[in-house]
Amino acid sequence: MINTRQKGRELVKEVIAILKDENGIECYETVGSGSGTRDKGDIRVPALDLVIEAKKHKRVSMTDWAKQSEKEGLGYNKTALAWQIPQTSDIRIDIDVRYFANLLKRAEEPKMKQPDREMKYELMRLVETAKRIIKRLE
Repeated sequence: MINTRQKGRELVKEVIAILKDENGIECYETVGSGSGTRDKGDIRVPALDLVIEAKKHKRVSMTDWAKQSEKEGLGYNKTALAWQIPQTSDIRIDIDVRYFANLLKRAEEPKMKQPDREMKYELMRLVETAKRIIKRLE
């Protein structure tokens, strides 16, 4: 029989596989997160400064889980709750609506608003190279 801790670890591995292996999102499991370490939560997503708490139980307790997830953020990290719907393979992620709106806004923004100095020189070299190639072809 599998215990609650093992079920949670199984869910952590599944979420990491979806994020990292299937989608290339850098993330990692926080080993020993419940034992007083500075890294809290079950999963960390550094690019988003996100702490994910994972829950897999027969009974859903969203209020308690959401409170624990917020606590794991230590007041300065964004937090999310990964949970599996009982008796299904469906995994959900619960996040604050303002954080969700921020993610949507970021997704709409261009990757680079203004080319930095290095990119500017690379683009100039590209233009010059293209001009030389066009001249050869004429």
